[in-house]
Amino acid sequence: MTTKTTTKTTTATTPSPSTTTLTGTSTTQTSSEATAVITGSVTLKVADPEAFCGNETAMDAFKSGVADLIDDLDAAWMTAACAPLRRLEAVGGTSPRRLEGVVQILFSIEVPPSEDIGVASAIGEAISASTPAELKGRLDAALAGTGFEVLEVAEIAEPAVEQAMWSVTEGPCTMSGACISSPNYPEDYDNNGFCSISVAPRAGSLLVEDFDTEANWDTLTVNGVRYSGSEIPDVISIITSPTITWTSDSSSTQSGWKICIQEADQQHGAEPNDDSGVDMSGPRHFALGAVAVLLPVMLLPRGI
Repeated sequence: MTTKTTTKTTTATTPSPSTTTLTGTSTTQTSSEATAVITGSVTLKVADPEAFCGNETAMDAFKSGVADLIDDLDAAWMTAACAPLRRLEAVGGTSPRRLEGVVQILFSIEVPPSEDIGVASAIGEAISASTPAELKGRLDAALAGTGFEVLEVAEIAEPAVEQAMWSVTEGPCTMSGACISSPNYPEDYDNNGFCSISVAPRAGSLLVEDFDTEANWDTLTVNGVRYSGSEIPDVISIITSPTITWTSDSSSTQSGWKICIQEADQQHGAEPNDDSGVDMSGPRHFALGAVAVLLPVMLLPRGI
């Protein structure tokens, strides 16, 4: 992903919970199976803050301006909610005088399952690196001809990135909560099938709830090793690839498989019964390795 910004902004401080009520909103696609969700906030000085926050065109322009900062970000992935924080003095000595004020826009970006998990981190980093001057330029272009004006980008808060542990990036495999299953499961999968599953680099293991495929021909590949039939190792200790793949050939099908992912903190307190340190009393496990993911807390400004 190519970003268009290089300078990191300051991080905002947290306001009183009673400061705002979010009123202006715009809608976009939402999905409980999003690869990741990025949340953040931007504080703006605008003309006519109440009208700005309540106008869908202004919110759509805001999303377009943010998306224009980042090559691979689609504005359709975003939702935004706006609230006036503080009304400033009216400007101008004659009537009618222009009202100016400070607004805060909270935004959420849902990266769809078709995108790789790493896209979310790149989007978060690009937003963090953008400067108020750069964002103002994008917003000015997006708001041109709408009758609305951004006078100043006062603050870009550090975004928070919450990644899914995995997602189906290609093919008809089905994701439900923390589990993924072969197409049509528990009915027979189709011939000539293919799925690709992207796995985030975070602590955890795969719990194998069910596994029945055509031996030697219809395979689930984890860590570069192909598994088929009904015999499968209890533990695979090292992940060497961030991608799991499923393929079926042109003849003979079975009921398929269902695997679920589990984070390391959910495994604490397990009683191991072998040298691996993994609880072997439940479903079969694929250990995925561990890389800590630190998610920044979104901080909101106290005031301007």
